Amino acid sequence: MVSRIIFYFTGTGNSYAVANKVAKELGETELVPITRIKDFPIEKYSMVGIVYPVYYIHAPEIVIRMLDHIHFYSSQQIFIIATHAASWGYALSDVKSLPAFSDCRHVQEFRVKMPGNNILEYGAFPQFYQKNILRKADRKINEIVTTIINKESTKSITPNLLARLFKQNGEGKTQVFHDLGEKFYVTSNCQHCGVCEKICPAKNIELSNGSVIWGNQCQCCMACIQWCPQNAIAHPALNHKRTRYTHPDITQKQLWRI
Repeated sequence: MVSRIIFYFTGTGNSYAVANKVAKELGETELVPITRIKDFPIEKYSMVGIVYPVYYIHAPEIVIRMLDHIHFYSSQQIFIIATHAASWGYALSDVKSLPAFSDCRHVQEFRVKMPGNNILEYGAFPQFYQKNILRKADRKINEIVTTIINKESTKSITPNLLARLFKQNGEGKTQVFHDLGEKFYVTSNCQHCGVCEKICPAKNIELSNGSVIWGNQCQCCMACIQWCPQNAIAHPALNHKRTRYTHPDITQKQLWRI
């Protein structure tokens, strides 16, 4: 019986790529979207991992919400990995401080730098820079896996100076995600292929009577706008000259909601 499981949240594939590689290196490890965490008997797993991105120096709201009614046990080995483009901020302490972890003897904490994907603020990093980041990320993941296998203790990853300076700003940004998300719309290029609905990890997009509708649970993960094969999704804050980004080793079908 598989006794290891990793839950992940991802938009453009960065966190999934990290979670997938860790799972493969560990061997016999289930890989599950964190939105399905309540469907699994957590107490039956000896090792549980949580992998998620950093949004404006904080953990995604949906990750916090999904862990709200979960309880981990002192007998389990727990690790959390935050993927980030800039500062990792409070993303690890946001999660580790949740009641779900109150009985854990030790939570292994890791962070992995990945290419940025917030197209509403900037375009994709240059290809050479992306490749350099991903090469370093692969080496970092190997180190992480070794630490997990050896059950080594890790130091708490605390916010750096930049994060502390912009803490309130980051909180303000994340609090308007739902409103920001409702402003996405499709252009005449839309072919109603359904990719945006299938790939939205928050289940916030619906195709209905020929229309694409965004709900009020947007996490601003940018999955819809980045993965759209027709570049047909737009937003008032989008500069159309910005190039899109998805993880080069991940396909959209790997992230489709089943």
